Amino acid sequence: MKVFGTFDNNAPDNIQSIDVVFYENEGGLPGEIIDNCNYTNILPVDITDPSFMIELPAPCTLRPGTYWMSIRANMFFLPNGQWFWNERTIQTLNPFVWQNPGNAFGTGRTSYSYAMEKCGAGFPDLTFQLVGEESPFPQVPALGTFGLALLSIAIGLVCIFYYSRKKLLSPRTKLCF
Repeated sequence: MKVFGTFDNNAPDNIQSIDVVFYENEGGLPGEIIDNCNYTNILPVDITDPSFMIELPAPCTLRPGTYWMSIRANMFFLPNGQWFWNERTIQTLNPFVWQNPGNAFGTGRTSYSYAMEKCGAGFPDLTFQLVGEESPFPQVPALGTFGLALLSIAIGLVCIFYYSRKKLLSPRTKLCF
């Protein structure tokens, strides 16, 4: 995946790592974290490039639907400054959301909120690119005429064997063919 961003003007603008988390959609906001889709301490291809190219260490398998993705650049504010997503003035799907879990900026937005509506952002979306594979559902092989005939014979033999054994165990059982 590629996340397009910028560093502020504080040098040296280095990150320690990146966290990538995928969430269920819950009423138009991020909900529960998706099992096996929570990646911490990932190193991008180049830690000095603010547009991170990220390779996930393991696949995140998602069913069709709406999901949320969070990217966090882990860096020391002093002396490194901050990293920011690139803004996008055109909105695709839901508007972006933001949270400030420790309330470090005094916003009071300690849970996810729509950034334009609740946080005063002047743009509705952020830039990123997801690259992955679409995995088709497994196909059940067709049996064809010959396969159906063999399956019918096998089921018939199992039934005959079952009822024959049952007749031996219980003399009152009558079979009607």
